[in-house]
Amino acid sequence: MKYICSVCKLEYEEEHFDKKQNKCLFHNEKEEWYELDNNGIKNWEKSRNKILIFWSMIRLLVDAPRDKDDINLFSFVFPFYDNSYIDIGLNKLKVSFISCKFLGSLNLNHCNFKKELMFSNCDFKDDVIFMNSLNSNIYVSRSIFEKSLNLHHCSFDNVTIEETYIESFILNYVHLNKILVMNSFVKNQLYLKSNIINEKISFRNSIFKNQVDLENSTFNGEKDFLGIDNSFANKDKFFIYRDDVIKKIKQNDSELKHIPKNRETARIIKDNFEQQNNVIEANKFYAFEMKEREKELEEDLKVGKNIFEYFIFKIHGLSSSHSQNAPLSLFWILLISFIYSYGFDFLPKEEEYMDILVKNYEQSWMYFVITSKDLFSFLKLIIWMSLPFTVTYFITNYSDKLLCFFIALFSMIFYMYLTKDFTLSIVSNNINPFSIITQEGKLGFAELIYRISIAYLIYQLIISIRQNTRRK
Repeated sequence: MKYICSVCKLEYEEEHFDKKQNKCLFHNEKEEWYELDNNGIKNWEKSRNKILIFWSMIRLLVDAPRDKDDINLFSFVFPFYDNSYIDIGLNKLKVSFISCKFLGSLNLNHCNFKKELMFSNCDFKDDVIFMNSLNSNIYVSRSIFEKSLNLHHCSFDNVTIEETYIESFILNYVHLNKILVMNSFVKNQLYLKSNIINEKISFRNSIFKNQVDLENSTFNGEKDFLGIDNSFANKDKFFIYRDDVIKKIKQNDSELKHIPKNRETARIIKDNFEQQNNVIEANKFYAFEMKEREKELEEDLKVGKNIFEYFIFKIHGLSSSHSQNAPLSLFWILLISFIYSYGFDFLPKEEEYMDILVKNYEQSWMYFVITSKDLFSFLKLIIWMSLPFTVTYFITNYSDKLLCFFIALFSMIFYMYLTKDFTLSIVSNNINPFSIITQEGKLGFAELIYRISIAYLIYQLIISIRQNTRRK
């Protein structure tokens, strides 16, 4: 007696058919074929005979006469596969797995694929391993790798992955012409060790929840890292059309880390953006590169090495986040100038300044607002005084920006209260980098230190603005 599969609509003998599911051996779910041990690992031993029958039937499909050297497998449900255990001759054809499910590990060792290998809309429940294999092209789209995708000691022409969720992606000693990972999500570390990529590497518009390690790999051709990020929430456009892939990404889009794992990876990505004249993106990875260098110097400091270089890096980071944060430089300019103007300029010349300051104050619009006794005008004064600090608060990405905002605002108000310099004329003259040229007299040591500090901070302010706006 023969039975008709509800999926493929073909007839099968009873031994090749699951009457409970009304499906053939290719399409039944196979949940009863394995047992889970205490560690959650699938044990297929009880179904070894069924597995042998399953793969022998696949081999019959592969060996069947055909007009073209290709085979399409639709909605198949696969148990584990190890080609050293069973050889089904996949290397003979261009094989397309479409909407298939791989319940066990897929181990392809010492395979010589002469044609393209394609996976579309597939689910991999266990590890996928290519070991010591050759292939022309591997193409993966709209798929889910719930464990890991591993390529070890392989040589491929092209590997293309699109709109795919990957738990972990590891490439060791792989020789490739192109690797393209686009519109995809990698939950754990993307690790490339000692690989050679001749023509192109692209991670365009992909999300790496943890870290990318490109160290010790060789990239001889084009590099494209445009649109990479570490959070799905940051993406205005993310072109994945499979709902369960999107759901899987959102479930794992938390506890984010920086994309590069090390300074060398950040340098490679930064260099790529610089070659594309995309300076704004390059600056992000430049900042990370500097932070990693600072960590290296901290380790050197523990053994008494590179002490001076460490302090230079520390100052560079604190003053402008390595030339990435213009508002932070502005904060230090204002804070240092308020302190210097009061302690080293106003106090020694208090009597001399008072008459001038009172006269300037009485001629200012601030005096008019305060003496007018108009509440609305007074509120406008408060808004105008806090506006620069409010703008700085919202545009800066410095982690302690709220603290900086209140310190700068309080410093200005306290300075005005102590000096009555409501127009900030003393501060403005001290910040003016050309004032030393126009004034007479000799510099004291305190003023010299202040001038050097302000010149450095103004330089960092200009560089930070230029770094985040210019294009070569």
